[in-house]
Amino acid sequence: MKVEKSVMRHQPDDWHRNNSSLRQASEDTCTTSHNLRHQSHHLRDQMRNKTWWDQDDNTTRLQDRIYELQRVTNDLQRSLEQVSEEIRKLEVAKETTEAETEARIAPLNTAMECLTLRERRREADLVHDQPEIELHQEVKVLERSRAQLEKVLLEAVSHLRVLHDAKQRLQDDLKDKRAALEVDKRQEALTEHSSQISFKPDPLRVPQGTILPADWLDHSLKNMAATEAAICDSQMLRDKMCITIQTAGREDEAQQTATDYALRRRLHQETRARDELQWQKERLLEEIRAHEKEISDLEEQLRASSLPLKVAQTRLEGRTERVRHDLVRDAPQDGLTAQVQHLTRTRTFLRQTLAKALDALHALQRHLRTVDVDLGRKNLSVSLEKKVQDSREALKTHSPPETLTHANLTLTGSLRVHPTQIL
Repeated sequence: MKVEKSVMRHQPDDWHRNNSSLRQASEDTCTTSHNLRHQSHHLRDQMRNKTWWDQDDNTTRLQDRIYELQRVTNDLQRSLEQVSEEIRKLEVAKETTEAETEARIAPLNTAMECLTLRERRREADLVHDQPEIELHQEVKVLERSRAQLEKVLLEAVSHLRVLHDAKQRLQDDLKDKRAALEVDKRQEALTEHSSQISFKPDPLRVPQGTILPADWLDHSLKNMAATEAAICDSQMLRDKMCITIQTAGREDEAQQTATDYALRRRLHQETRARDELQWQKERLLEEIRAHEKEISDLEEQLRASSLPLKVAQTRLEGRTERVRHDLVRDAPQDGLTAQVQHLTRTRTFLRQTLAKALDALHALQRHLRTVDVDLGRKNLSVSLEKKVQDSREALKTHSPPETLTHANLTLTGSLRVHPTQIL
């Protein structure tokens, strides 16, 4: 009876060969697996190290970028504060210049009013004198001062626009820098455990408008350089405004002093002329009164001489009644004839003297009327000059600044205001 299976039988060599083959296959598989594990471990270590260092480097780069952004932001903020302060100083200087320009309106109107008042002088007193020359010169100086101040005002307004444009560019750049700083700070704070991380559809895309770091820095540097140049120009303009105000003030004051002196001198001359004319009038009145008395005496004397003449003529006429040899040309006849001739000559001379006295009286009266008319002109001129003096008194009521140095420091913005004065 057979107990063997009805299958193919192998030889021992086949069995050993099969075991050897399996053993070799196991060794090869294990070796391949070991190598793969080793390579995988190396790859994992390399990837982990590379990832850690890349992430650390990028974090460091972000920190460096944040530091650079912060530094540029601080520089922009400093420039913004400087330009804001310069705008404030220039606006103060502009307001001061505007006040100085407006302050010339009253003196200019006063000078024009003085010229108008002096035009009311009449006839011989309406002269082209030194006060009129000085008043016209004062009008020219004031108009020139206003023109110069208005010119620097226009420059200040134009430069304020430049400063505001520079300030706006800084504000825009500063806004962008702060936004970028916030973005980079958020990215720098991200970690593997952050909840905001996720896969993105196209993270390697380059946004449109991306520029190089050099161009980025150059943009901010140009803005700050333009702002610095505008600030320097503004400081020079404020110095120019200060010099213009001081120069105009000195010229106006010098011309006003010259005009006041000429007006005082002219008032003194006209007052003396009026007083002298008043004295002449009083002398004329005295002379007229004396002349009228003399004329009255002459008329009285002429009337008084008529009676003796009548007596003498009557006597002569009566003695003609003598007859024949008694009609003698005796001493009484000669005496009466001499008396009549003398009285006739005297009366003729008195009449001539009276006529001359009347002519002289009329001349005195005519000259008195002339003096009265001229005295009226002189009184009007003196009154007008006094009105001119009174109208110019208002120019002396303006209080000057404390000192010239204080005015310069205030105008140029170099004077620091005490904290208690700001409240």
